[in-house]
Amino acid sequence: MKGLYYLVDGDGKRKGFLVEFSDWSEEEQEDLEDVVISLLRRNQPTVPWDDVKAEMDKGNKSKKLKKIK
Repeated sequence: MKGLYYLVDGDGKRKGFLVEFSDWSEEEQEDLEDVVISLLRRNQPTVPWDDVKAEMDKGNKSKKLKKIK
């Protein structure tokens, strides 16, 4: 693939890669970054939405957000 370079160790094993973005749009670059981040986080524990919402509500007691209809 043009613009893809592999980083190898002394034994020739692939350890990483470098992508040349000269022919990529900013949107394509951001999409690739999103994919890489999601892969790096795939084994992290998740937090249920209700727990996140409750935590946010606790910090925003004085500032209630309007619901969008």
